[in-house]
Amino acid sequence: MSLAPWDYPYIANWFSSQGYNFFIVHYFDKTNTTFATPLNTAPAFGPWLQVVNDATTWLSTQPGVDPSRIALMGFSLGASLGVSEASRDYRIKALAAWYGAEATWYENNVRNTITHMPATIVIHGGNDPISPMANAYALQSLLQGLNVPCALDIYPNEGHAFNPTDQNAALQQTLTFFQQYL
Repeated sequence: MSLAPWDYPYIANWFSSQGYNFFIVHYFDKTNTTFATPLNTAPAFGPWLQVVNDATTWLSTQPGVDPSRIALMGFSLGASLGVSEASRDYRIKALAAWYGAEATWYENNVRNTITHMPATIVIHGGNDPISPMANAYALQSLLQGLNVPCALDIYPNEGHAFNPTDQNAALQQTLTFFQQYL
């Protein structure tokens, strides 16, 4: 969140304006960090994932939240955490994984162990220098292999974050996906 702190409240407010309860999970707080690095990701991934699980438990008890219609939406590392949590938590009914989802940790630690996933939309930039396109295709392949409803939306001119026009289009695609699967 330190790279684009204005983006997350904008997205949360946008989904709220569409009738959704939207919560921002600050998983970095668990490890007193502000961003992921190659050195802190492996040891911190488990604690960060536990924060996502705890947040899911907490939000499912909040007024106005239908615990049978919970979705996760993650960006970059948050997408990786989303894939991991959604693969093991049957309370998650839909997932939006934006420009991330599976880097080295995914190939080495998660891919061969996933036997369950909810409906998932993958949003990815075609010029992403951090998370290669092959990662998005690998997640799509996994989802198809599990016979899970999925969508892969590639923005060919985008990188690891989107310009406002493409971001708004991707938000609309995500909303449409959630409307269909929640």
